[in-house]
Amino acid sequence: MSLKNMFIATAVWTVVVVALGIGMIIYIGTHPVAGATVEQRSQMAGSGVGFLAALGYAGIWLPFAFKKGQERRKVLDKASAVSKKRINGKTVK
Repeated sequence: MSLKNMFIATAVWTVVVVALGIGMIIYIGTHPVAGATVEQRSQMAGSGVGFLAALGYAGIWLPFAFKKGQERRKVLDKASAVSKKRINGKTVK
């Protein structure tokens, strides 16, 4: 996935999470539950939506970061191997 697609996926996920949060607020306000205040229910819903949002962002960005990290490690390993050859070949000043 390219960086552009990552930003698009992040924007879409953000819209989904915000819509879910608004839906939860509307639902909590219109459907009372005996034994629980609106504030308590809102706190629990907010925590759940926040956790869900974090999982979604992790699912979007962690594979991308893993791939970029692998690419950087390959470049650094190649550079390290070249410098080691120079040291063993005594071409280093």
